[in-house]
Parts: sequence; structure tokens; C-alpha cells
Amino acid sequence: MTQAPRLPGAYRLVSFESIDSTNEAAKRLAGEGAAGGTVVWARQQTAGKARRGRGWVSEPGNLYCSVLLRPNRPAAEAMQMSFVAATAVADTVADAVAGPLVECKWPN
Repeated sequence: MTQAPRLPGAYRLVSFESIDSTNEAAKRLAGEGAAGGTVVWARQQTAGKARRGRGWVSEPGNLYCSVLLRPNRPAAEAMQMSFVAATAVADTVADAVAGPLVECKWPN
């Protein structure tokens, strides 16, 4: 079994072998008052969602995570953070490993 990653102190990791959707889990945790910096990570999603209600295939072997943020910014501005963050993660992983090309797939 793969060990869950360690995160810096400002983040809290909630990990699952399999979950319906990391995004839905993050929403549930947000509704329960989870702090910003909560990272929901799963090795597989069983009910991931794509655009227009389509299913999202989430087999083991890829990165599935959602990060709960509570920025003090307007919603339209805050939503752009996901694109910046995903691109930064992809660039960092690509620089750190010698292997296949790292790409982002945008479900929503």
C-alpha cells in the first residue's frame, strides 16, 4: 500500500483508498466547518463528475485531490486559483520526476 504524503503544517490531509468524489467530500467537510487547507486525497473516485453531468473515470494511478480554501477574495477571483494551483503542481511534478509527460485534465 502507498503511504499517504506528508503536508506542511498549514494543511490537513484526509485520505481515502476510494471515495465517491474528492470534491464532494471537500464540500461535506466544508459544511462541517473544516478549516482552509484541508486536502482530500483519494487513490480512486467512484462517482467523479465532469461537465454537463457526465461521469468522470478515476481509476487508481492518477492524482485525485481537492483542497478546501477559504480565501478572502470575490468568488470569481478565487475560482481562478484552481487553474493556477493545478498548473503549478503539474510543472513541479514534471521537473521532479523523469518519466511520462505530466498533463492536467480539467473536469469542470
